[in-house]
Amino acid sequence: MLKNLFLIFVLTGFTIFIGCKKESNLIGYSVINPNELEILYLDNLPVNLSIIKEDSLSSFNTPTSYLGKIYDENFGYTKASIYTEIRLSNSNVNFNESLIIDSVVLSLKIADFYGDSLSNFDINVNQVLENIENDDNTFSDQNYLFDNQFLYQGNHLITPNSEKTIKLKLDNLIAESFINSDSSNFADNSSFRNFFNGLYLSSNNNSENGLLLELDLLSSESKLTMYFHSNNLDTIIYDFQINSSCNRLTNWENDYSNSQVNEQFLNDNLSIGYIQGGAGIRSKINFPTIYNLKDSNFVINKAEIIIPYMSTNLDSIFPPPSNLGLAAIDDEENLSLLYEDQSIQGSIYFDGNINVSNNNYKFNISRYIHDVVENDRSSKLIVYVPYSVTNPNRVIINNFHQDSIGIKLKLYLSR
Repeated sequence: MLKNLFLIFVLTGFTIFIGCKKESNLIGYSVINPNELEILYLDNLPVNLSIIKEDSLSSFNTPTSYLGKIYDENFGYTKASIYTEIRLSNSNVNFNESLIIDSVVLSLKIADFYGDSLSNFDINVNQVLENIENDDNTFSDQNYLFDNQFLYQGNHLITPNSEKTIKLKLDNLIAESFINSDSSNFADNSSFRNFFNGLYLSSNNNSENGLLLELDLLSSESKLTMYFHSNNLDTIIYDFQINSSCNRLTNWENDYSNSQVNEQFLNDNLSIGYIQGGAGIRSKINFPTIYNLKDSNFVINKAEIIIPYMSTNLDSIFPPPSNLGLAAIDDEENLSLLYEDQSIQGSIYFDGNINVSNNNYKFNISRYIHDVVENDRSSKLIVYVPYSVTNPNRVIINNFHQDSIGIKLKLYLSR
């Protein structure tokens, strides 16, 4: 049977290397005489590729938040908006009715951006009308009620040389409502939270490519500041903080209706795949014939998956992610990390980092493939952007096997 199986491998295009380079990192190398090894190298197993939309991702209280809107013909529109609470900087605040309001300024610290940094960027600010709560059903598509009256509407030109903190002069109505309210609302943050639910930040940027701003709301520079003066002309400044005690959420909205990817969601054998952060798209990879290796008497010494990506004319504006994530998926669509390869072997071994010289991503998954063959684990994998809700990068991957540049599972076997 072994000879027949070996012959089948050869006839289906598998290439045999006898006495090939002896790699010391092969599993089991130290206990087998390398001079007696017969090594089989396979790299053309069939690969099925499909795409699925991400869902049920939490974007609650992430380290940074995203605001803006971008478009490209491959992925369509992506829009990010922010809900955030604010906090008193001290208890028992007294906004005396005799105070005269000068201005209200919302400061937002820019951590980074994704998209066209030379595009005009519009920002809207509204008051949230319900508590921003986190529960098991709060995901990245969560919305909260907000007042339709704008506290701010304005356009900004964001460039790499711009100030790293945006300052928005809000309508004084917000300060007036504070002065005219009962002082018990400012006794402590619990009372204040019930009185003032928070702010909603949005953008309807309609420039050609658009821009997403990554905001560091936890920076001391991100705050709401009210400026007053009294009858004797003394200036009074009060800061409302945005800190780790504040509930914050980035709402991600993806519209694929005017994009190339829209027609591909029902296709389970794609030549190109799509991977998109911002709670967007994942690619699913399956090796349907990998189970033929079972009972072959070959030992899996090493397994690598090579995922080529395609360069586009928008890469300078929308660069691909610096690394990808890889997880197993079962028939019920439940995800599980490749613990043996990723955690036990370590992140350097597991890899997944972009290789710009070869236009690909590589993962070492030897232990996972061994588990698939020996223990009938699912051969389906999900490729995704790690920490998707704080990473809007996207990439198109290549699975054109007729040109020998598609996704490859490289197997090094021995007996």
